[in-house]
Amino acid sequence: MSNHLIFDCLYEVIEYLEEDKATLHSCLLVNSVWCKISVRILWRNIWSYKYTLSNLKQFDLELSILKTLVSCLPDKSKNFLHNNGIFIQTPDQNSPMFNYVEFCQVLSIHEVDMIIHTFSINSFITSNISSYNEYLITLELFKMFMNQIPSLKELIYTPLENIKVSDVSKFFYQLSRICHNIQFLDIELESEITNGLIVFLSAQQNLKYLKLKNNLVDLDWTAIIPSLIKHTYTLTKFNLCGEGYLPMSFMASFNNLKELVIRCSSDGGKVDSIGDFKELQYVTFPQLKILKFCYGHPHKVFLIKFLENNGKNLEEFSVIEEDNFLKFIIAKFCPNLKKLFIIFEKDDLKGLKLIFKSCKQLESIKFWCSDKEHFLDKNEMLEVIIKYSPKNFYELKFY
Repeated sequence: MSNHLIFDCLYEVIEYLEEDKATLHSCLLVNSVWCKISVRILWRNIWSYKYTLSNLKQFDLELSILKTLVSCLPDKSKNFLHNNGIFIQTPDQNSPMFNYVEFCQVLSIHEVDMIIHTFSINSFITSNISSYNEYLITLELFKMFMNQIPSLKELIYTPLENIKVSDVSKFFYQLSRICHNIQFLDIELESEITNGLIVFLSAQQNLKYLKLKNNLVDLDWTAIIPSLIKHTYTLTKFNLCGEGYLPMSFMASFNNLKELVIRCSSDGGKVDSIGDFKELQYVTFPQLKILKFCYGHPHKVFLIKFLENNGKNLEEFSVIEEDNFLKFIIAKFCPNLKKLFIIFEKDDLKGLKLIFKSCKQLESIKFWCSDKEHFLDKNEMLEVIIKYSPKNFYELKFY
């Protein structure tokens, strides 16, 4: 077996540890091959690693990340910082073992700003760091990111509260010139949709996940629709959160959609407050596996028709709707469910039995208890679970 093939096989195995940061970190010490693979995976999203640690260890990790990034700067950038009186101690005076930057697939502007600002007043920086010098460090780091990251998959940008809308639009215009292959976008709208955002969305060529969150009740989303339609063939996950008007008919072209999540405000409003869900009730999404309605829900008639057309392929379904009849609809149209989140009420054991009998692949049920004082009798419910639950069923949770 060739060394290249061994590397590829081992890479696939270690990749499964991506969410288990402690175990993945221990792989660094096995040998040089394991180390190389583990470093690549750890640095995909190095920013997420610190949130698995205590506050004190987060501080140490941020220091380590900044030192490592500075050590990776090209000599021109290091000399530029030195000429401006900025000296940052690095782990080793020699070249780093890896070019860690090229492994990054996720870039958080906020995290970069935060580690620079947090450590600008600490002893490992041997000079006084003014706000302007912080800006110079940030500038050189982002130059390096843009020049050396071969394929940026996710960019996280959180504007400051006092930033102007025009500045945000300019930011997206500039971003659209250099970033065309982002796969994951999570955008939270605090103001109107800008032309810069529209251009930026249109410029993406391989967008797979898009989350749009709107915090303005009266926002009209329609201006953004042409940019969304351009991702008909690549978009597989779409998360729509907030209020405002967004006609949903454009989603009919998303034939490769695997996950659809719609979140309304927590007042229990209908999904129709976001857009007209009735436009989707007759649409078939052949790849749809996950369907979630959080806090709100469509009109029951529209939802039933939608499940009739799409329920067979669903593996995960969530809805908060106090309607016992919906359990019978789920049992009828969603036989391949593996995970279900739904409201159960008193005397609803019949619906639970029917779901167990019809959904043979069911692994998990999560209940939202609408009336905790008059909920299902626990003993009777356990008897139903023991008698009727499928062999793969392993999880039962109450909220």
